Amino acid sequence: MITLSKKEFRQLVKNEFTKFSIDYLKINSEKICRKLIDFLQINKYQYSNNIITYMPIKYEVDVSLFNKYILNSAEYKLLVPKIIDAQKFEVFEINKYTKYKTNKYGILEPSDVLIENKEYKDIELRKKIIIICPGLAFDLSGNRLGRGAGYYDNFFESNNAERFYKIGVCFDFMLFDALPSNLRDVKMDCIIMSEKIINI
Repeated sequence: MITLSKKEFRQLVKNEFTKFSIDYLKINSEKICRKLIDFLQINKYQYSNNIITYMPIKYEVDVSLFNKYILNSAEYKLLVPKIIDAQKFEVFEINKYTKYKTNKYGILEPSDVLIENKEYKDIELRKKIIIICPGLAFDLSGNRLGRGAGYYDNFFESNNAERFYKIGVCFDFMLFDALPSNLRDVKMDCIIMSEKIINI
């Protein structure tokens, strides 16, 4: 039985973050990044070469190492979100020369010439696109708890969630048996942690 609200779960996880050192978070973020890289290498031909990830901020797994790997790879293209409207983002391709600005949430997003890569909108898409999803909490059923603004829910609703292979990334203390959810919430396909992978 779930006894906490979404708001209470968010605060619980934020409180847990304060118990861990910067070194612990850095080391475990790097372990998660290596697992993401291993996942790509193992499933090299199964998914699109377009990878959607995120620019990390406080209370999230730092995926900078993974992003750097993609940017330096000749095999993949890296896409990140950019807020374009209230509760809505689109994703744009970035490269080693992209310039950034900080949005109202403190998140870096591309600021100069935007490189459109609309494969994720292709209704005849043959290979799913991997999207790495941040979150404050996840559960064993694949539910994800974000910050409450609804950006990812709106993105999946607008772009057909089934086109994506959705990977949640989290530290051990961010995983719960069950989180409050509703029919609009989109479940992850797998959750990658520092020491294990949970396939949903």
